[in-house]
Amino acid sequence: MIQLKAKDYKPAPTRPLLYHSLFVPGAGITFMNHYYTSQGDKISKSRIDSLTRKAKAKALELQKEEHGYNFCIQCQRSSGTYLDCSHRISVDQAQKTRHAELAYDVNNIDILCRQCHQQRDGLNLWHNEHAI
Repeated sequence: MIQLKAKDYKPAPTRPLLYHSLFVPGAGITFMNHYYTSQGDKISKSRIDSLTRKAKAKALELQKEEHGYNFCIQCQRSSGTYLDCSHRISVDQAQKTRHAELAYDVNNIDILCRQCHQQRDGLNLWHNEHAI
């Protein structure tokens, strides 16, 4: 049997808890890859991502059914441009404020061309098309 002296004992490293970056009363702690809906239901990040992909596809499908083609709702361009699905309330913000269901709500998704999306959200999205 091996005996450890107090000076030899080192506790295992622990991972810090991930706190909400917004201090919302009653929001509590978000553990690793789980978030909460406004109804208090716990949902995993992978489930949010899966539902978000389906919601984006549905938003594109609904626009195509209604108008016959997809286009940027801001500048109305449809050809010769990349179209992105942009969230009005970002996925990150929805998760942090315990409204994860907004990430996969079709009504929270706008179809924008790459240029309008970048202007609205202040993103650098051009790297994606160079990787193709």
